[in-house]
Amino acid sequence: MNQTERRIHFEFGMVNRGYLWNFPKADGYSFGIAAFSNRGAQNLRKILADYAQLFQVDLSNTPHWGHPISLWNGNQKLHTHNALLAGEAACLVDPFTAEGIRPSMFSGIKAAQAIDEALQGKSNALETYSQTMAQEWGKEMRWAQGLADTFYSFPALGYRLGVKLPSASQTMGKIITGERKYSDVVQRAIKRLTFFRASSALG
Repeated sequence: MNQTERRIHFEFGMVNRGYLWNFPKADGYSFGIAAFSNRGAQNLRKILADYAQLFQVDLSNTPHWGHPISLWNGNQKLHTHNALLAGEAACLVDPFTAEGIRPSMFSGIKAAQAIDEALQGKSNALETYSQTMAQEWGKEMRWAQGLADTFYSFPALGYRLGVKLPSASQTMGKIITGERKYSDVVQRAIKRLTFFRASSALG
């Protein structure tokens, strides 16, 4: 597999309020499609097949798998008597990228800490877990949700002001690894959009 084939590809625009991807594997590719809204009928299989054709890949005889994703849609109570919800079961999936590994790991660590405290006799340990997730995860997901609503409603503008920039992939990588926050990125994007509108008005 050469250097070009090792690249990860994303496509915004072919699917309404969603995106497609092509991840390289040792013996081929992993194609996928995600849609964040049920508005408007879309033939996701056809869109995915058309996308694969761009890489000279025929998906007609390839097995397909699909399932709903439990995106974060607001803070919720994640604890009950002697039980906690974590990961996708707690609807913690990133509403902008649909990435679920990071929130699963993060909530798993926080849940383990809460359980340990509960076993040591801290009476409100499980309740504190819900509060911690709302503060440390939900607060950032509100920014992610706002970014998703704007980006997927105006993909052309989002591509021009975000994806097309060389630093965009680096920024998303830093968000996924926890080095940067959505709140910082969105506020910077708002400033960029304000400048763009002002420049367009002057032009």
